[in-house]
Amino acid sequence: MVSPQINFPENYSRRLEAESTRITIHLSSDTLIKLKSMAVKEGLPYQTMIQSLLHKIVTEQYIPRILLEDRDRKLAKIEKELQGKDARAS
Repeated sequence: MVSPQINFPENYSRRLEAESTRITIHLSSDTLIKLKSMAVKEGLPYQTMIQSLLHKIVTEQYIPRILLEDRDRKLAKIEKELQGKDARAS
């Protein structure tokens, strides 16, 4: 899994704490381990990482990798079709 590059301003964690509502969520152990690993790489508390990812998803600032891969497949197909048309036109 490729972790998203996220740039956090200074004191990001403390600001979130002041502006946030606490919730309880159940995650699989594997998911939590992956999230904690991503947070360590970013140098953040894992709860801050989860909050940031959720925020980016709901505000459409984060594009999941699967959507990017689908887009790339579609573009490659279109490109191949265009190359075929160019070859027939020559």
